[in-house]
Amino acid sequence: MKTFLITITALALAAPSVQAEDYSGQTWSWSGYVRVEPQLRALREGAAPRDYQTGAGIFEAETAAAWNPFPAFRLAVDVAGILRGGNHRELEPGDYRLLLYEGYVDLRPFSGAAITIGKRRAPWGTGFTLRPSDLINPPLNAFDPALQREGAYSLGAGYAWSFGGVELVAAPGVSDGPEGWPAKADFSLKATTLAARLALTIAGADFSLLYYLQQERHRFAATAVRYVLDDMELHGEILVRDNRPLAIPVPAAARMLGLDVSGWSVQALAGPRYSNPDNGLEITVEYLVDTAGLDGDEFNRALALIQLARAQGQSVQPGGGAQFAVNSQTLRRHYLTALVRRAKFESDWIPALGVRTGLEDGGAVLFPSLEHRLHDSATIAAGAFVFLAPDRAEFSQAPFDAVGWVRATVFF
Repeated sequence: MKTFLITITALALAAPSVQAEDYSGQTWSWSGYVRVEPQLRALREGAAPRDYQTGAGIFEAETAAAWNPFPAFRLAVDVAGILRGGNHRELEPGDYRLLLYEGYVDLRPFSGAAITIGKRRAPWGTGFTLRPSDLINPPLNAFDPALQREGAYSLGAGYAWSFGGVELVAAPGVSDGPEGWPAKADFSLKATTLAARLALTIAGADFSLLYYLQQERHRFAATAVRYVLDDMELHGEILVRDNRPLAIPVPAAARMLGLDVSGWSVQALAGPRYSNPDNGLEITVEYLVDTAGLDGDEFNRALALIQLARAQGQSVQPGGGAQFAVNSQTLRRHYLTALVRRAKFESDWIPALGVRTGLEDGGAVLFPSLEHRLHDSATIAAGAFVFLAPDRAEFSQAPFDAVGWVRATVFF
């Protein structure tokens, strides 16, 4: 299960873009980076598993290459090696992985058509911090979506026209990977997700209608985005589900708590995003409501169940509060996220501040950071996750009170 510590990867299942890329004039491209990120964790008493450590670190090296011998064909590969220290449970300290971030073939048999086979990053949805309508791709890192690196396997076909397009995608399911690593693809037929998307541009606004067949469950979604004035974007999306999914990290929790998971539920997100190209100021505010979330009485009973399981020595992962720090696995119903970033501040300094709060219990997580561009090919950054939550709030289930990190990156 991924936690808010994972600031460098978020898995995304691939899908072809309705707006087809133009590969003409691109024959060969190559790039990469090397990154080091030590971390210091302040453990939360009673919430952190016994084998959590106060120190951790990440070393990552990545390189990507693409070959476009002619406009109708693209072959791309993106590979990374990651060394993590201070991990726990399924990983030993110093565990090393070689990950295929991307590896796909993109074919353009005729104008407007695209066929993609392999592993590719191509997220759906309009949200900046969360994308409820996107069930093809796993959740973003809400505080730094640009760090989403890995794609996943899929077969997709699309056709675009002047005011929209259509896509069909078949993608494997996703199961949780070891702590600190991307999730694993499940290639079984039962776990395969089938999806269809219709995109339209009407009166200056972009709309999408989506349908998913996922483990014999039906999902319907819609998204909309429109630019107002020159610097403001308004966006929203809604997901309608034929069940009530729950994120309580205890096996058979719904049955033990007597919760009814049948019936329809809705998850919706809406908000503005302001971006000023002159001074680099970016402000994003997004409100999320999830009718599948727990009410106050249900949450208190779920929290008691989690605490009982821990007291009995069970290896219970941190609850939705820890996961929802950076993704959309919610336990409650109402949330507000705000991000402020200044990309052009005092020359090469980039400050940012993010906050996500649960509107029902007052818990919040803060994410301040500061990045400095040393050179066109090198940056250093520092930041922290700070949890501010009452004892029985959702975010109090995080295993840490705070996590601080320093990141140095060299690009090539």
